[in-house]
Amino acid sequence: REQAVKEMAEEAEREKVAAEERLKAKAEAKAKEEADAKARAEAEAAARPPTPEPELPFTADKELNGRACSISVTKRGAGILVEATPADLGKIVSLELTKE
Repeated sequence: REQAVKEMAEEAEREKVAAEERLKAKAEAKAKEEADAKARAEAEAAARPPTPEPELPFTADKELNGRACSISVTKRGAGILVEATPADLGKIVSLELTKE
């Protein structure tokens, strides 16, 4: 009887070790899969051509909120200056965009 109990305890220990090994293998597989996905995403990003920088200054006549406007975009220091002049008012509206 003691022999049977000892064998059952050993079998339980082997099952426990096997379960831990399966969990460890699953965790390693998941980590590898995540690393591969990250590497693929980085490779795809590196393969894409860079976004072209807009050529400034830029001037255009466009419609803004239903109003004909003359729009100019220029580089100003570290930012960009956008000026819109509605044709019906003639008054310049300015917006300066910076990284801050």
